[in-house]
Amino acid sequence: MIIEPLSSYSSVKGVIELPYSKSIRARLLIINALNDKLLDIDEKDCRDIKILHAALKQILETKSGEVVTVDVQDSGTALRFLTAFCALRPGEFVITGTDRLCMRPIDPLVDALKHIGANINYTDKYGFAPLRIKGCKIKGTEVSISAIMSSQFVSALMLIAPVLPHGLVINMLGKPVSASYIKLTTYVLKQCGVDVQIVDRVITIPRSTFRLSNTLWYERDWSSAAVWYSMLSIIEDGSLVFNGLNNFSPQPDVQISSYFEQLGVKTLEHKQGVEIQYVGYEKPYLFFDCINNPDAIMPIAVAAAVKEIPFEIQGANTLSAKESNRTMALVSELAKCGYDVKSRVDSLRYIGGRFPMQENVTLNAYNDHRMAMSLALIGLRQKIVLDGQNSVVKSYPNFWKVFNSFCKISDINDIDIVL
Repeated sequence: MIIEPLSSYSSVKGVIELPYSKSIRARLLIINALNDKLLDIDEKDCRDIKILHAALKQILETKSGEVVTVDVQDSGTALRFLTAFCALRPGEFVITGTDRLCMRPIDPLVDALKHIGANINYTDKYGFAPLRIKGCKIKGTEVSISAIMSSQFVSALMLIAPVLPHGLVINMLGKPVSASYIKLTTYVLKQCGVDVQIVDRVITIPRSTFRLSNTLWYERDWSSAAVWYSMLSIIEDGSLVFNGLNNFSPQPDVQISSYFEQLGVKTLEHKQGVEIQYVGYEKPYLFFDCINNPDAIMPIAVAAAVKEIPFEIQGANTLSAKESNRTMALVSELAKCGYDVKSRVDSLRYIGGRFPMQENVTLNAYNDHRMAMSLALIGLRQKIVLDGQNSVVKSYPNFWKVFNSFCKISDINDIDIVL
């Protein structure tokens, strides 16, 4: 796919349609399925939610004695949440996915579930999917789990805790990564009538009866808004409105509004949601702590680099284990465009300036949805070829349709994406 700037623009203005919040929908799907209910989704939902929905439908319809293979493709959320869900469900399940997904460690969650009585085995390599799960009655009341690798391990346990015979006490070992997503799980559970107590790194959830509430079901996705904040920062003039976005949302990535203030974008309340305006920036050096919002790192890094603003981003320690090795991908692809970004174990740094770039730059998104959207922003300033663009359907199916309004896209290999 070729992306290049429009011949001229002085400002951008428009209304952006964001997808539904993937994080909230995934949690509500699991909570309802624990009560043998399957919420309806529609064509606007992203692929991750469609994968989880299809998997839950398959599991809920499983007949006694069947061994069911559940393919969650590249959805890490589905893998983690369904591992805990299937541990309680009568039947036998094999959960598998793409080669990349089966390279992402899951042993902290499996070890914790086995400690409280789950019957789970690895079918290939220890610590990784595919998993063979025989659903059984789990009687354990307390468990310890490492929280330094993925907050979804903790959230998976939290979601099943209310239906366990005596609830569950979860001891988090180490400082939780993306702790704000644990807070989101807490919020969603409380909205569904579950009492959740968190003291230090101990979570206590009693056995409870869910009060099924879908008041959050149609909230739009703050994670997907980040790329548009980044775009406005790069173009440096105009305003955009996000219908259905809540400035007081429990979603962790509401934090992007404060991150992008440093990059010149101001967030305002709007009668239909949220409005963002470009107002300019003053700081010659930017610092971001994204330990609780790692998905925001890519659009922040791209915007700051394209604007040649020196920066440091902390909290990048989980990027290598995402849909791609995002640390490696960012450093490699930005270097092709002349931006020398350095990586360390938990951070990214850029001192400013630009080296001579390659001609006819081809950027690789590594089939990673967030890399594809973030790298596309470079096309606002220079012509690029982008590989791996189809991956956006994982979280934002209509992204290219909207993005095409702000730049010129050609040679896309799937016309249905652009519409």
